[in-house]
Amino acid sequence: MMMLQPPVRQDMIPLARVIEFTCQKAYTDLNLLSELLHSKNDMERKIELVKYLSRVRYTLIRLLALVKWASGAGRVDQCDQIIAYLEEQSGLMFGTANWLMELAKGALTSARLPPFATIMAVDVFTQHTYTRLPACVKRLAGIPPAPIKPWEQRECLEQLDCLILYRLTITEIPTAMRQIKVYNGRAVLTVPHEFSVSLTLMSDSLSNPWRILNIKCLLRDLHTGRGKPLVHPLQMQWLHQRCQDRIISKDFDPRPPLVHLYDMLHSFCTFLQLDLLYEQACRLIRLRFGDLLAVEKYTAGSSLQLVYWRDLRRPATAGYRVRGHGLRLHTDPLDARRPICVTHFPDLPDSDATSIGRCIRSDELSLERLLDRTIQCRCRDLLYRAYKLLALLVAEPPARSAESLTLSLLQPAATHERLSIGVNAYRGLYSVRLPASGGRPCPHVAELEDRLNEDQPSLRRVALALAGL
Repeated sequence: MMMLQPPVRQDMIPLARVIEFTCQKAYTDLNLLSELLHSKNDMERKIELVKYLSRVRYTLIRLLALVKWASGAGRVDQCDQIIAYLEEQSGLMFGTANWLMELAKGALTSARLPPFATIMAVDVFTQHTYTRLPACVKRLAGIPPAPIKPWEQRECLEQLDCLILYRLTITEIPTAMRQIKVYNGRAVLTVPHEFSVSLTLMSDSLSNPWRILNIKCLLRDLHTGRGKPLVHPLQMQWLHQRCQDRIISKDFDPRPPLVHLYDMLHSFCTFLQLDLLYEQACRLIRLRFGDLLAVEKYTAGSSLQLVYWRDLRRPATAGYRVRGHGLRLHTDPLDARRPICVTHFPDLPDSDATSIGRCIRSDELSLERLLDRTIQCRCRDLLYRAYKLLALLVAEPPARSAESLTLSLLQPAATHERLSIGVNAYRGLYSVRLPASGGRPCPHVAELEDRLNEDQPSLRRVALALAGL
């Protein structure tokens, strides 16, 4: 086999040329030195000659070493030839492998032999006719496939229900979404008074994400929309697509998919609830309360603060704020997943605050009912304060009812001689009425009413007003 010659590299030079360059360099330096030595003294000439001889000696020693190494360069040439041969074979192997890969992915993909029609050949040989036709004939002829049988549908849906139940058991679910119903291959998760979402799965793989089938908003306003949906179908479609994109992409948010889904829908419903309550507040101010109710602050999606029972008898100046009671509807600052909270100022007893909070979590979101319930609790509290005050001043405590106090001025007293004390639900002020006055203005009754309506009623002043009656 003929050995390949090693490739000539650009950094190689023949040995004869190196010897020639060395001799020319020594001769040229010697001529230059002979011309320069005439102008120097004897000592300098000796120094220059020593430098020249040392330099030439060093160069000739290096050349001698190179000549001795070149005498055994045959083995190096053989190694270079072997390396060149191996590199050539490696290039051929790589080229062949690349060509075979291109051939397998390109030309051979469509160059496969069709399966032999063994069954059809047996039919022809035994029965001398075709009894079977390819299944593609139905598709080419436009024949629809056979419908799925009812028992197959039931079996498929039952298996899908089992798969959904398994996925729900291993998936983190928010506490508010624990109302779950699985049927007909879907899971319906409901958050009362907020939303309902239907989910399903496309395969049994744990990496396969949930698919949202439907989202329903459970908020209704019977006063303005007559119970119609508050969200336009196009908005619900946009919300559906947005939520689906968020729970499909795991890189977008590290939260579990159902937790992320609840956070998005709960935030949307909270924003919608506060916006609906704000619109109801504006309607109540316009149609019922007027200046006695005001929206002090509204932050979309965060809080709504209302002031009622505003004392408009005093003018509002830069240094004085109109007195009144208020309530604040807001999200929980510690846990955004909780429903809307109601904060009262001044504070109400815990039992009353709890019962009022249930008005927000009802099927119908009504600010009017919330205000009515709050004002009833406030009126009952004011009547109880008046009862404790008057019980210290009279021998017989006044008779209490749900809406008023009845105080007997005489003993015994007729019905028209009894003083009736109630609370104006619109203004939050005491209203004192004496039937014996016949509807005419009575200064003593008006004075008692003013004393009770003071910010801090004085026991002595109330006693003087009662003595005047």
